[in-house]
Amino acid sequence: MIKIFIDFLIKICKIKKEKIKAWILIYPDLNPQKCLDFWKKHSGLNLKNFNKTICIRGKHKTKKLEFGVCNITVSNTYFKEKLMEWIKLMPDIM
Repeated sequence: MIKIFIDFLIKICKIKKEKIKAWILIYPDLNPQKCLDFWKKHSGLNLKNFNKTICIRGKHKTKKLEFGVCNITVSNTYFKEKLMEWIKLMPDIM
């Protein structure tokens, strides 16, 4: 899903790859470098696209994600306005 979303941002929304940022949420017992390498490989982003990794203590000791959670952000006001307009234009399915 992360790769598809990044491809959507680049190909459809015309966001430059340099404007896409990512950060990883991990648990204390995970290796930060291993998780970063995993998300770099599977997202197609470079090291410079990644911000600081955040470490949290999970509520469940057995229900953990092996490589943490990758979050994607884009800081672009114009893109935000455009996306909000697209959402308004979606048909009301409820």
